[in-house]
Amino acid sequence: MPDRFNADFAKNIVRVDVTTASTPARELRIEFNEVYWADLGEEATLPRQVKFWFWALSMWTVAGREHTKLVGFKDMYVPRDGRFKYLGRFVLGFYGALFLLGAATVGLLNVILDRLKLPRVPISDLLTAYVGDVMLYSQPARDQNPIVSELGEPPRVAIRARMVDALVEFAMREYDQWFILAHSLGSVVAYNGLMETEAALPNYLGPTRWQQVKAFRTAGGERIHSIVEPVIDVMLPRRPVWLKPTDGIDRRVLFGRLRGLLTYGSAIGKFRAIWPVIVPANRDEYVFPEKFEWFNVHEPTDPVSGPLLAFLGTRGRWDGTDQNINAPETVDHRSAAKIKKSIAYKAGPIWLLSHLGYLKRPSPGFERPRHLLVSKVSSWLINDSFDADGLQSAAPAVWPRAALRVAEVLLIGLAVWLGTAALLWYILPHKWLAWLRRGEWPVTAVSVIAVAAVLNLIGWLVNRKHDGDTPRWLRWLTIGVAGALLWKTSPWIGAALGHVKACFVSTGRWLAGELAAIAPVQYVVQLLNHPGAARTAIGLLSLTLILIVALGAIRWLFQPLPVQPKEHMTGVSS
Repeated sequence: MPDRFNADFAKNIVRVDVTTASTPARELRIEFNEVYWADLGEEATLPRQVKFWFWALSMWTVAGREHTKLVGFKDMYVPRDGRFKYLGRFVLGFYGALFLLGAATVGLLNVILDRLKLPRVPISDLLTAYVGDVMLYSQPARDQNPIVSELGEPPRVAIRARMVDALVEFAMREYDQWFILAHSLGSVVAYNGLMETEAALPNYLGPTRWQQVKAFRTAGGERIHSIVEPVIDVMLPRRPVWLKPTDGIDRRVLFGRLRGLLTYGSAIGKFRAIWPVIVPANRDEYVFPEKFEWFNVHEPTDPVSGPLLAFLGTRGRWDGTDQNINAPETVDHRSAAKIKKSIAYKAGPIWLLSHLGYLKRPSPGFERPRHLLVSKVSSWLINDSFDADGLQSAAPAVWPRAALRVAEVLLIGLAVWLGTAALLWYILPHKWLAWLRRGEWPVTAVSVIAVAAVLNLIGWLVNRKHDGDTPRWLRWLTIGVAGALLWKTSPWIGAALGHVKACFVSTGRWLAGELAAIAPVQYVVQLLNHPGAARTAIGLLSLTLILIVALGAIRWLFQPLPVQPKEHMTGVSS
């Protein structure tokens, strides 16, 4: 990994020379290049951190189609996976509450560490740096001083440009064959590069690279440069003035020696669920070599990854009219970029940390069986064979690990909630927390959760009819009607919560009597029996849920509706 980005791929190559143990022995040279784009991020300033937290905590109301469908989108389609997604927004809301409470816990802990003259826990910087990359890739424009050529364009354009430049570089090297290994958000960048249209591909390149493309011919005499229909409409990215309207890149030649794609810990599925327009498929499917294979590896305890069901070959290919499960696998000895097999894998047992364990090698001196995924990938590169069945045979039981993931998330959520409440209780004077112990907080929290359910239902119903464009008048009407109804019914909600509280108290007293002999249980019971501490914890959780719903409602009300192609073309003529 270079200390800073260098556009010269030759200076960043890592070469591996291999001599096989076969008879006769084969000598191979494998070259690795990283598609590097960390330098394209934005500085973690205070305004950006505020924007990041608003973005993260209001994510549960993000529209299914929040971004523009430009004119060129007619050549793309959004793969279908057929799943019911009504509960997905509640999961995003839960994660928002978890991160908010976690940040509060670490913030209070840092107060203690400052007093003890110990190093602080940089949770805010870490979240902004890593999760902030997702915000950077999804946001519609740069926040900080873009160069003139990037004005008005999303930051992901510059990131995709690095990927497209790499694809052109590898194609012009004329390797015997080449592969793409992509992890996490990098798999989204790689997929975007593979799916870009012939007309838009040149727009990502600089003038020097474009001259190389125009002059290049393969050993068989084929040219990467192609002639396309004249481009006269608004595009993403914009067409540079030094390109002709008919300049294009022939994807069949560009990917002529691409042997395979491996995605692991891939975020493509999450992007497809939240921002489907960012990861569309190209309708010109059959441009990849017949031997091209795409394998996806996912860990059930990894919240980022998934089986990518919408992109499986069994879900169909574009047949010229629709995504058809009966479309052929190959046409004219060309295949489509569809997943041949999606494989569950044991990357690690711990939620979130497993996201980093797919190709992680053992520490020196730590003996264990050969790393399975590394072995399969190595065999793929050396022997031209990916043993998907062998990897599949060692796959973990998915449902137990998925249950483990849920249990871990719930335990982590419980820990950060009670941890924050305990730190508040023991750090601040109790009189300062009196406002947090008011009985109205739980009633309000249940009310706003009901509002969230209504918003979710209306958003889902409108999504089916209008492709995500919930009219603004309907948003305001929904908020107003839901708020008025809940204001009238809040006394009933309070009474219902009173009955629930009585049930919990009686159950807790029974458990306390049954488990009183266990020392840790005694400590917990003492804490919960303290009326002030228990009400503080409940008030804290209620306030967190209210904040998450309120931020989501604000975003739902005020976020701009997607711009349509006809609006882009206002005042533009050919």
